[in-house]
Amino acid sequence: MTRWLLFGVCCSFACPAYAGIQAALDGQLVEAARPHTDMPEQEILFDRRCEMIEKYLEYDDSAMSRAMQYSCQGMQIGIAFFVGADLGGYPPERIRQVYIERFGHFGLPTEVFIEEEPEHGTNMVFFIKGECFLPERIGPVKALDQITTISANAKMMFVEAGWTKEASLSDEEREALSNWMEARGGQRLPPRSQ
Repeated sequence: MTRWLLFGVCCSFACPAYAGIQAALDGQLVEAARPHTDMPEQEILFDRRCEMIEKYLEYDDSAMSRAMQYSCQGMQIGIAFFVGADLGGYPPERIRQVYIERFGHFGLPTEVFIEEEPEHGTNMVFFIKGECFLPERIGPVKALDQITTISANAKMMFVEAGWTKEASLSDEEREALSNWMEARGGQRLPPRSQ
């Protein structure tokens, strides 16, 4: 069986451009799995994504690879944190701790994997169930504004995947998720039943 190096190809063409990270990862996963299974793409990319990643892709030591692997190990969030020259005197470990604490506030174990990348600006990629949550890298300051939305979406993804029966969203998460859904043309969540 051929095992593919998880980010060896992706990072050489998709990551510096910042766009299409999820599309590049999806393409790699389908290409690696296709010779071994006749499963539909939906099943490879969504229904059994972490299983397919584990089976057909080889993790490397990059922050993205480790964050993806961590996110596949349970109901938790993996963050790849790329530290650019623009971070200045802020210690990356302190920023890492802020993210762990903020997601912890919503009951989500989180790990932040730090990688130096001085040729680009400081940015992050969030992984939930082996999937990039945002389509592009995002700066750590803008990402702080997204934590509630990311945590609410993560919990809903865990319910959808059958990893848990209830999302137990806080009022703050329900509001953020409703706003997120509405901004994308969907309906707000129904009022909480008493």
